[in-house]
Amino acid sequence: MGVRDIVMREPVIYHEGGIIEGSQASVSTEKTGPILASKNGKAYFFAWCQGTAKIKQENRIYFANEDDAKASGRNLSKTCK
Repeated sequence: MGVRDIVMREPVIYHEGGIIEGSQASVSTEKTGPILASKNGKAYFFAWCQGTAKIKQENRIYFANEDDAKASGRNLSKTCK
């Protein structure tokens, strides 16, 4: 599987260089799909992990890559392992 661009609606994407906001922000992903977390939680998830459906849309934050998710102080959810 190669790298692909995913266009999401009104995401907030956190990365080391700052925050990208807007309706046309894109996230490059490799094999894993989008990486997201709840702004209130301490874990991050890949889109295929159990539990992502429970995160309310208004509480979702997206990361450009797994390193950025880790840098935010979050750990990979146990449901993703």
